[in-house]
Amino acid sequence: MGSSKYPRLGFDPAPGDPKTVRLTTSLIGRADRESGVAQLSEIGASGGIRVGRSADTFTKSTDKIQPHLK
Repeated sequence: MGSSKYPRLGFDPAPGDPKTVRLTTSLIGRADRESGVAQLSEIGASGGIRVGRSADTFTKSTDKIQPHLK
């Protein structure tokens, strides 16, 4: 009934394939780095990706989340 590798627990406390976990972690990290979300801080800045009233409005709408992106 229990796992012979973990006789006291009776089950594998962390089932799964370590290689798959490493690959998944790597892919999530890559997606995070390449997502471009951090560019929100450049909106409305000199040389930023948006300028004008639309940039000002968008910047105001994202002010609350920008501290969480750093």
